[in-house]
Amino acid sequence: VTKPYQPFIELRGNNGSRIMNQGSAAMYTAFSQQTAVGMTWNSSNGRITVPVAGKYIFLGKFYQGLDNATKHGIIPRLNGTPIAEYQTDLANIGGGGNTDHVVTTADIVNMAANDYIEYYMSADIYGGYPHTNLQAYLLG
Repeated sequence: VTKPYQPFIELRGNNGSRIMNQGSAAMYTAFSQQTAVGMTWNSSNGRITVPVAGKYIFLGKFYQGLDNATKHGIIPRLNGTPIAEYQTDLANIGGGGNTDHVVTTADIVNMAANDYIEYYMSADIYGGYPHTNLQAYLLG
């Protein structure tokens, strides 16, 4: 009996990294790779690339320091195209100052071999583990 090929990746936020966008958008690249089978992480452009076609699940947790921007967003993108949008409206949860807020993401995505997911941020993210992390797995 052999175990089927099961690509996965576990990424953790870099301890001590704090991404300060103040509401301007940028690709999130502050993970450090922990473990991976088949899937790859590119720290220069923030892309998580899959090796084979299939249905994948991406589970993320991002610790936002909301600072003074009105809205903060996390937008997972498949090959550069948005597939979801996770927004926090600072005005409705207290506004101003350093209000911290954890946003979790969960996306199931049909992907072809060599497709990639990236996380486009319009947010101030504290990247320290265990506050910020992401896991992805091939479901089938």
